[in-house]
Amino acid sequence: MPVSPRARLIRFIGEAVGLLIIVSVVWYFIDPPYNRLLVEITDRLSSLRIALGDGTSVIYIYFDTPLGEGSIGIRGAGFHFGLILLPVLIAVTPGLKLLRRLKFIAIALGVMLAIHIITILIFALIIGTSADPAQFGTNPWVIFLVTIGTQLFPAMIWVILCFKYWFPMAEAVGKKKKR
Repeated sequence: MPVSPRARLIRFIGEAVGLLIIVSVVWYFIDPPYNRLLVEITDRLSSLRIALGDGTSVIYIYFDTPLGEGSIGIRGAGFHFGLILLPVLIAVTPGLKLLRRLKFIAIALGVMLAIHIITILIFALIIGTSADPAQFGTNPWVIFLVTIGTQLFPAMIWVILCFKYWFPMAEAVGKKKKR
């Protein structure tokens, strides 16, 4: 007996929420080394000093401008939403074989790491070239990058990698147009 689309959707949501809880708990242990990795890479690539706060997940970008010296902190947790959600979405996508799931998760996490590095470097550039770095949080580019990077990119990466599995009609339509 075929399963209704509604039942498949409810199952997908249930699996996603359950796995999201598990991955969130596991992330607690992965968070500190991931933040250290981000800081290590971005500090080498930036002209500004970037460091991790002692015992925190706050990434500090240090600046020295005519207005004075200081630092601006970025909560690492703001970046992690996509890193937690993206593997979950890929893992519960129906129809994916295990090896393809693992491959897609590795690709997605690599892309998210690159996005996080680029975002921190852009933040450092904005802070380093700003007349008043204290206004960093109100900069429209910063707000845009945070919104895109933490909320839109994870969903876009999942759609790009897995659309054939959750939207099989798209593949069928594409094949018809090629004929």
